[in-house]
Amino acid sequence: MGKRLDAALAKKAVPKNHVTPGSAQRSKTDEHIIKTGIFLPCFCPLCSHTLIEDDQVVLDVRRPSGQRGKIRLSPYLKVYESSSTIYIPDGEEVEDIFCPHCRQSLKDTSRQCDECGSAVARFTIRPFYKDIDFFICLKKNCHWHGIGPEAKQEMELEISGFKNPRDQLELIKTGTKLQFFCPNCGAKLVQGEDLTVVVENREGRVASLKLSPYLNVFTSECSLVIPDEEDVVDMLCPECGESFWQSDKYCGLCGSKTAKLDVKVSSFEADFYICMRKQCNWHGLSEKDCRKIILDDSLEW
Repeated sequence: MGKRLDAALAKKAVPKNHVTPGSAQRSKTDEHIIKTGIFLPCFCPLCSHTLIEDDQVVLDVRRPSGQRGKIRLSPYLKVYESSSTIYIPDGEEVEDIFCPHCRQSLKDTSRQCDECGSAVARFTIRPFYKDIDFFICLKKNCHWHGIGPEAKQEMELEISGFKNPRDQLELIKTGTKLQFFCPNCGAKLVQGEDLTVVVENREGRVASLKLSPYLNVFTSECSLVIPDEEDVVDMLCPECGESFWQSDKYCGLCGSKTAKLDVKVSSFEADFYICMRKQCNWHGLSEKDCRKIILDDSLEW
């Protein structure tokens, strides 16, 4: 009788809101952390169809001008690789994003980007055992993203920021000599002081174009007459004859076509893009390489 009374009194003495060890109540340290780089299965929140195609998130997009196209985003958390079938200027807020299957708008008017105040789109991700809302900013190159308030009670995104810490990037300084190679056959494109490629003008004539291989040194020599601010029709490898033109990449400055070369300098290898319009000196790296490298005084996208 005495032991049962003592046990009853002890049980009664436990505060009402006390959490005992092993309780089902979740502590802050037990929350699920959605790690940087994890693959996020993505779905339309309206028709539930997957948005993943060939390891990319594929969405329809409409610009403020009414122009429509498709965008492709990385489904890996905080991996900011993207491409589009239309030119979208840096800093432009697209008017809307749509599910490519049910064609419904994914724009969410109930909230705004926490970083820049732009509109956001919402789709569904399934990182663990349940579907949750995931939001992305509709302004190009604003990498803000977040999860819904209900999901935050059970999980959180790994805190690594949505902008690259520039002090951790490798800086390639102006005047550095870059070694360029054909991305198709691997041929070396720099001989001596010249980066040599082949260009085709609108009349179908082809000739060698010599450029400076030094970063941000904009000299050129070509026997073809190409009017200022005119795009060349194509840019090709002088060894294998394959095109460098990238149909899904556009100049971050003027919106013209771009050519892609492989570049090696210091300790890195990267994709290097140049504008195909005469006298537009824009050049840049892929978004993947921009997470590791920064070009001095450049206009990388």
